[in-house]
Amino acid sequence: MEQRTHKEGSKHEFKGLLIQTNRMEKESTSSKFSQNIFKRLSQHLRDINKFIKILKNLEQTECRKQN
Repeated sequence: MEQRTHKEGSKHEFKGLLIQTNRMEKESTSSKFSQNIFKRLSQHLRDINKFIKILKNLEQTECRKQN
């Protein structure tokens, strides 16, 4: 089994924490990116639904005019 000096052990532990921190930052960035995309998609869906309602109203109005 490999023996490390206190200094080497601390250095190894610090490197491990640094890697873990970097991973957490990447996950956080990825999560924020995903949330941003979800927010944009939700807004687009709301806009599409509004557009569909407007089209339906126009169709109903046209049908009434023809009758």
